Amino acid sequence: MRAELKRAADLVAFQRREALSRKRLSGDPRNPFRPRYGAELTFAAASQEAETLGYILKLLEKEAARECARRVFPTLDAILDFVVGLGLMALGGRGLAAACVVAGAPDSFTRAAAALMTNQPNVTRIISNLEGELGCPLFTRSKRGVALTPEGERLFAHVSAAFEQFQTAERELSLERSLEGGVVSIGASEVALHTFLLPVLKAFREQHPGVHLRLSSHTSPQGVAALQDGLVDFAVVTTPVTVPAGMEQTDLMDIQEVAVVGELYRKQIKTPASLRTLLDYPIICLGDETVTRDFYGAFFLRHNLTLEPSIELASASQILPMVRSDLGIGFVPEPFLADPIQSAGVWRLYLDKAIPLRKMVLLKRKAYALGIAAGELEKMLRKAAKKG
Repeated sequence: MRAELKRAADLVAFQRREALSRKRLSGDPRNPFRPRYGAELTFAAASQEAETLGYILKLLEKEAARECARRVFPTLDAILDFVVGLGLMALGGRGLAAACVVAGAPDSFTRAAAALMTNQPNVTRIISNLEGELGCPLFTRSKRGVALTPEGERLFAHVSAAFEQFQTAERELSLERSLEGGVVSIGASEVALHTFLLPVLKAFREQHPGVHLRLSSHTSPQGVAALQDGLVDFAVVTTPVTVPAGMEQTDLMDIQEVAVVGELYRKQIKTPASLRTLLDYPIICLGDETVTRDFYGAFFLRHNLTLEPSIELASASQILPMVRSDLGIGFVPEPFLADPIQSAGVWRLYLDKAIPLRKMVLLKRKAYALGIAAGELEKMLRKAAKKG
């Protein structure tokens, strides 16, 4: 049937074009473009037929989709009708059918129909359809009104609970739209946190104190894994890092790493020191599972040297205290030395080979739309990166 209607619509459209092409000028000097009466009627009729058939086709498409949904979920329509007719009582809004039913009013379906802006027979049909689909009565009807059966009570309890959740979600979304609420989950490497994130997070909290922040400290590979698993909205990590397919990378800032020593080795090592000279002293570095270790291993290897740390640490924040205690030579991001308290008793050791720049990057999933609060924080991170 749809194919026949489509062919008919095409035919009417063709007739419409023909009518347009056959318009003749009337010769009326006041309106030389006015078509003759017959052509005008033909054009109007064809236009109306085309619009009508097009509307019918749209209805058929909707009906086909609805029928498909019915086959997949046989009780879908009935349950949705019941939700509309009953469940909104939990919202305490207009009451709808359930409020009237529980009140036991004789005109409960009529009042429900008024609340739904429909008619009483339609409400009755909705309830009857649902009872037929579920195979049990949901209401008892008497002269005094209608009331829920035990089966209806059980179904209504579930529907009410669902709508309470909908109401909670609506409130949360409303708060998030105004940035008075919401949750942002961030996966960050330790270097990213100390060299870039902290001032941005402070500014974000000052502007949006109602937004809850969840910050997870990760190595760069762990941050990527957390992002892949959907545990964080985005990750801010340092290179080198392998970016999987489906993720988007945004460079935020360059990071210059420097060698650092304590008082003992500052006196013993002449500058600029060679990498080979460094290997004569104990080296402090992060563990094998970190990209920092990979970074420095590759740096030494490019100069035909093998990095063999004497002390391996789990956290970058542990390096300066170890260096201050003269336990070895360490490598840290240059911003770590900006804090006079943290860098007290530690000196930069200049090398004859420049340490390559690293990058701090923001990673997020391409197919994942950030929430309003997370999107706002991302904007602030990008803005801070441009200023830096």
